[in-house]
Amino acid sequence: MTDKASQDQAGWVVRVTAPEPLSGDLLAPEIWDVAISDATQAVNEVSERIRAIDERVEAVEELSSDAIRGFGLKRGQAKQRL
Repeated sequence: MTDKASQDQAGWVVRVTAPEPLSGDLLAPEIWDVAISDATQAVNEVSERIRAIDERVEAVEELSSDAIRGFGLKRGQAKQRL
């Protein structure tokens, strides 16, 4: 049996953090909204899109199906917040 929260969960907020540059200045992370319910698959989708090498890519927040619809995403899509 699944609970209502897991049924409503439809995606993830994925954060991409670049390694610290040589100058020592911290860069702002990139934030992606991903309409994939599995956190590992959501991270993989973003990693492939940005061709991550040294970046840290992590799922940081679950998104409900209402939030996914609000962002205009369909299942499997990912969009960077600007």
